Amino acid sequence: MEEEDPVVQEIPVFLSQALAEHLYIYQYPVRPANRDWKDVKVTNASIKPKNHLVRMEVGLETYSDKYCPSKGEQIALNTDGPQESRFLKDKEQERSQYFRNGIM
Repeated sequence: MEEEDPVVQEIPVFLSQALAEHLYIYQYPVRPANRDWKDVKVTNASIKPKNHLVRMEVGLETYSDKYCPSKGEQIALNTDGPQESRFLKDKEQERSQYFRNGIM
């Protein structure tokens, strides 16, 4: 008896040993298997290989009935800290962009 396992998408793959040191695979083990990825939009991505840092910006459908505003607030709080401390960080960062004589 053959199990039903349809192909949902085919993606061309090019093998290159020259790029092997620069390839990264990201998995999301907490995402349910029944949720597809077609609605996820990566808006920006960058990598700093020397610092071992990867940054991905993913768009959120905030007008969707599945979006939970309190979860969004929690994500912002966990990322940036409380509103007051975020304001102070912004002011400090703004000042740090200038030299002592005030010229940028």
